[in-house]
Amino acid sequence: MVNLCKFDTVFTDFQKGDDRMWAVAHMLNRPDSYTWEVWRHEDGELVDVVGILYLTYVHVGQDAVAHFVFFDKRLHSKTQLILQMLDWVFEDHEGWTALQRVTVEIPDFMFALVRYAQRYLGFSGPFTHKIAGKSASVEGVKKNAILWRGTPRDLLILGKLNGEAVRA
Repeated sequence: MVNLCKFDTVFTDFQKGDDRMWAVAHMLNRPDSYTWEVWRHEDGELVDVVGILYLTYVHVGQDAVAHFVFFDKRLHSKTQLILQMLDWVFEDHEGWTALQRVTVEIPDFMFALVRYAQRYLGFSGPFTHKIAGKSASVEGVKKNAILWRGTPRDLLILGKLNGEAVRA
């Protein structure tokens, strides 16, 4: 959890210092959330936590908001892992009803992450949103939804439906 608190892009201006620890603990322990730790293995042994995949606002059989953070900053090397997690949530399992869609909300200043979610994970939307001369396909925009580094920023909403293939 301490590793996660070091990532400024995970938090708004209202979450500083110890507030970050509380925010992370609260988010990861919500009754409508699921969390998976991502570990690095070495010689068959678990060595270190390198990231977290989690779902919040899970509406059984319907939708959830997906999040991921990797402390080693090697996102592209985790693409298959993220796709496997998405495949898993789109299937029925004992104690789990397949979701019909997954949503991601990405701050507009993280345009590279928006592109990654579209290209490698298959998230998109029917509308075009322009950010500093660049375009993204989104489902919608939450205007001024967060305060980051003293500036109100938009959250871009992208979705992926169960059964949609990844566009490469």
